Amino acid sequence: MEKAGFAYIYVSYEGLQTRGRVFFDGLEVVHRESAVVQGDDYYPFGMTFNSYKRAMGRENRFLYNGKEKIEELDLGWYDYGARMYDPAIGRFNSVDPAANLMRRHSPYNYAFDNPIRFIDPDGMMPEDEINKNQSEVKQEVINEAQAGGTDPKDTGILDRLPEISLEISVTVGVQAGVEIGKALEVDLSVLSVEVLNDKSTLKDGKLESVKKIGTKSVSGSEDGVKTSGVKVTNEAGISIAGFGGSVGQEQNIDGNLRSSDYRSFTKTTSSTSSFGSTVSQETDLSGNTTTKQESGFSLGLKFILGVELKFQITQ
Repeated sequence: MEKAGFAYIYVSYEGLQTRGRVFFDGLEVVHRESAVVQGDDYYPFGMTFNSYKRAMGRENRFLYNGKEKIEELDLGWYDYGARMYDPAIGRFNSVDPAANLMRRHSPYNYAFDNPIRFIDPDGMMPEDEINKNQSEVKQEVINEAQAGGTDPKDTGILDRLPEISLEISVTVGVQAGVEIGKALEVDLSVLSVEVLNDKSTLKDGKLESVKKIGTKSVSGSEDGVKTSGVKVTNEAGISIAGFGGSVGQEQNIDGNLRSSDYRSFTKTTSSTSSFGSTVSQETDLSGNTTTKQESGFSLGLKFILGVELKFQITQ
């Protein structure tokens, strides 16, 4: 039988000779139960369809995502621990206790309205199951490589890729300059203040985006708007036909005019094409020096107002 119901079984003799008695021997009806005790199919937000449960089977109330279904008063809610979830509307019926960490989302939302990608294990902030699985798989590969005596840095091509970024910057101040790749760079910035910055970076196989307007910044990997300082730069330098250099200093100034992240830098350029290489040394207030090698293409022009488009590969 394909669905629940009744089977009507009868025997009949329809031969030509109807006189006398007719006996039926060996009639046997066998009921074999399915090996499946219970089966439930779900829509993404938890509503069920095509449900099946063996007759006289034990009741199982732990269904969607392993959560207990509350059937009292015909509620049909799921107990997620911190809150109750209603799959009929795809919403929790109370505010998320961790709502202050996800201010861009409704405090009643379930899995950021994307249950294919996210899960909510306990009713307190969804988790990204895709990135979580990728991280677990990567860690398993590293563990296996370490157990086999190999270098875990060689376990994936993404770990060997350089950092690639695309950045758009708008500045104002006492400044003048022009930049066309590495063919020509002239920069004289007595006081340059960055008012807009939009940077997308591909690093370790992950794409990150940070947008900054004045002292406000928004990151694609974090929730909410953060307050940070504006970047102030003093720089002087020149490069012609791919050879030259520059010196300067950079710091962040917050809304209270306090300075942070101060660093001085020197850059030397060596190139035979517009897509060249720059070696820079940066020194912070503690005297720590960092050396970077960058390759890329930049296009910019500034006189009081400056606009720069920069494509970079950093190792």
